[in-house]
Amino acid sequence: KKQHRTEAVRLVRMTTRQGIEEPCEGKLSSTVLKTSQQGRPTGLVQQDGLIDRLRLQEMFIKYLPDPAQGKRRVLGIDATPIPRPDSVTSEDRTAQPMHNIPHATPKKSTAITFGWSYSTLVVLPDHPSSETFILDQQRIQSSKTAVQVAFEQLKELVPKLRGPRPLVLLDRGYVCLWLWCQLSGLPIDALIRLKTNQVFYRPAPLHTGKSGQPRMDGAKLKLDQPSTQTDPDETWKGTDASGHPVEMSWWKNMHAKDARWLNLTIIRVSRPHAADSERDPRSSWFVFLGQDPQEGLAQVALMYCLRFGQEHGYRFGLRLVCVHQSNSIDGLTLWLSCTI
Repeated sequence: KKQHRTEAVRLVRMTTRQGIEEPCEGKLSSTVLKTSQQGRPTGLVQQDGLIDRLRLQEMFIKYLPDPAQGKRRVLGIDATPIPRPDSVTSEDRTAQPMHNIPHATPKKSTAITFGWSYSTLVVLPDHPSSETFILDQQRIQSSKTAVQVAFEQLKELVPKLRGPRPLVLLDRGYVCLWLWCQLSGLPIDALIRLKTNQVFYRPAPLHTGKSGQPRMDGAKLKLDQPSTQTDPDETWKGTDASGHPVEMSWWKNMHAKDARWLNLTIIRVSRPHAADSERDPRSSWFVFLGQDPQEGLAQVALMYCLRFGQEHGYRFGLRLVCVHQSNSIDGLTLWLSCTI
């Protein structure tokens, strides 16, 4: 982790000290820094000293630790708002909800602020902690959504990763059928937490031979209706990393009406010891899409707790950034990418 950040800062300092040579092509309006007499590597920078995002990605991937023997790399993506309510002249600010604001029961607060949002792709550690390894960070422009930017990041970076097929963990903000369809075309597996208002369907029954159109969907699986949650394909009982009992059930070969061709596995995770509150529910639902995992679906579902480390890593990383000192989108993006 320390080497990862130190090399990023060294590269930034190198690019801002050297002379600027000639223009080059790229997604950024950048210039080339040729190798100096001291043997420093070349870098792509702008006139204001911003380094090329693709080169920064290559450096992050180079120093990325390999997964442990018998394990695969676990990725996480999350969108984080950076409030800038007083920066009235800053370009392309968007409205953002304000979380954890006291409200009157039962109506929740709808307070909003204005600022920038960023989508961050990281490699999660083998155990829940803040020691995450950043791979890419992009600002979510007002013309795009967090889901679109997340897919662009995965499409660009997953083919560059070495090792076995990775697994990406996504929260309920990425419950989007369009995204699931797009991920099915990438060499990656996905475990996504579901909202409880989702509805899925079993395969359609065989045609009875009667007149009329045959049924296109089978029995309904409604996540907030226990009467539909019968006859799972498999069940599992065990304990989590803390030794608490966990029960799981999953239904294979499920689909959604708008994408019947997309094969989904719906997983229910029950934790009898939980407080059954909004933040600590006793039952959680997930969708898994991808190849059958060698470690088993139960072990994959237990990996979701690793995703919480991304929030802690981002929070600690922000302490290294003087956000209030940057009024430039590109300047803030650079330092967020290099320090978090």
